[in-house]
Amino acid sequence: MTNFFNNLFKNKFLIPVILLWLLVITGYCLRTPHYCRAHDMGAHFEYTRYIAQMNKLPHPYAGYETWQPPLYYLINSFIDVPDLKSEVEKDKITHVNYGRGVSVLYGLIELLIIAWILSQVSQNQILQALVLMFICTTPKFIFVFSTYSNDSLTTLLSTAIVVLSYRLYTKWNNSLALALLSVSTLGLYTKYTVLFPIAAVALICLKNLLKLKLPNLVQTRIISILILSLVLLSPYLYFHNYKNTGRLLSTSFNGEMDTTKFDVVQVKNLVGLVLRIPSWQINKVDYTHEWDEPWLHPWWYTVHPSTKRYDYFSVSFVTSVIGEYLFNVPNVMFTWIIFFTHLIAYLIALKFAFKSNISKLSFLMLLIIHLFQIVSIPIFPTLPHRNMEYRYICWTWVCWAVLYINSIEQKSILSNILIKAMFVGIIVQIYLLFTIEVESCFAVS
Repeated sequence: MTNFFNNLFKNKFLIPVILLWLLVITGYCLRTPHYCRAHDMGAHFEYTRYIAQMNKLPHPYAGYETWQPPLYYLINSFIDVPDLKSEVEKDKITHVNYGRGVSVLYGLIELLIIAWILSQVSQNQILQALVLMFICTTPKFIFVFSTYSNDSLTTLLSTAIVVLSYRLYTKWNNSLALALLSVSTLGLYTKYTVLFPIAAVALICLKNLLKLKLPNLVQTRIISILILSLVLLSPYLYFHNYKNTGRLLSTSFNGEMDTTKFDVVQVKNLVGLVLRIPSWQINKVDYTHEWDEPWLHPWWYTVHPSTKRYDYFSVSFVTSVIGEYLFNVPNVMFTWIIFFTHLIAYLIALKFAFKSNISKLSFLMLLIIHLFQIVSIPIFPTLPHRNMEYRYICWTWVCWAVLYINSIEQKSILSNILIKAMFVGIIVQIYLLFTIEVESCFAVS
């Protein structure tokens, strides 16, 4: 752990990057109400308040979000307790803002973890700082770490699982092995989507099976740790979920549909969403106006000509940059510029993905995670955008960071283009975050 901090703070540009990010996210939070660009904030708050008032966990279906694992809410139940228990609206807002501050702290730790992994790829401190600034000023990054939602802690813990697994993969350390067990267990107690990075890491550790070989000792140990974290989740699944609901896994879609049914219609819908084949989709759509506007337009009760909710890769791209939201101010031109810089970054990063071992691992992780997410789409055949949103896998920022720095290190014409695109992106992103209006809080359709 000492080596981690020693390597981390060798970069003299890291402190300015952190200060820049704190300045941007603080400015954004101070001028943005607590309910802006937040998913189900009221329900998350009620979960926390129930714990604080009743000194116990709520029934999995006592509220809109109470099916979620409890760790995030348990932590928040110790924050600003008097205001948390109060029924006065002003006190509620005060507590929520304190909770947002804790999410900012999670974002800071996330930034440090990404900074460490960049130091393993490149020794160029300026380029490391550039990549960090590009990612941490991305509007979606700011939104995730400025709201009252378990997504902030989930993203942090998922990133830690991936980075710790990589560190153990390259050099075994018993203390870090214990840290991986702790982080993966805590992640599972935060949100079930942590199963994605756990499964992806385990799958990568099993890649030797493709060569008809068993995993080596280190790979076997990592898999064993991740399996043990699942075992440590079992008391909660049995005593809280099963005893109360008759189900080991309580989810938001329990009772909505038969999730065990996977028929031909669902398979065709899945292929249609990924390959943009309207005739194969349950809800057919005209793609000719999809990109007339940059906004996602996700809602199902009114289909906007520029909706992207029937196109997996468009949903993933848009929500990885600006989320589901529409911005009235600043001018839409600035959103298009941000999109263009991220598109350049993604394409160039993928171009050089096979230039180093760590970039290959990052690419493989991204591929596996997107496949996992795509396979999960049929769970909501009538509302596909709900689990296509990037926030469920946004911890993959750490993978993109590796691919970005790897691409820049190639010192080619494309590398120079990427550097310029990132520089422009940082400036425009900061401008957008300081000028977004309150009226642009919602995913307007």
